[in-house]
Amino acid sequence: MGGYYGSPSGILKNNRNLLKKDRNKWKELMGFNEVSFEEDIKTNPELLHEIKTKLDKRNKKKKLIEAISVISFLILMAFALYYLNLIL
Repeated sequence: MGGYYGSPSGILKNNRNLLKKDRNKWKELMGFNEVSFEEDIKTNPELLHEIKTKLDKRNKKKKLIEAISVISFLILMAFALYYLNLIL
């Protein structure tokens, strides 16, 4: 019954050993201790309003750039189709 994966008793033993390991070992990973949580930002309505206005401006700028790029692509496609129809 040995097979490729080993005996069933060996599998049960390995699973038991896995369960005995410390579950908080992930805290010892590299970089976990470098994060500091001491500097929390206290929110207030003014700060939230400022963040909202910044996000609104960023979203408007992004939508404007998308619209300009779509319009310019459509114009280029129209010119390409116009010249292709003249050639054919």
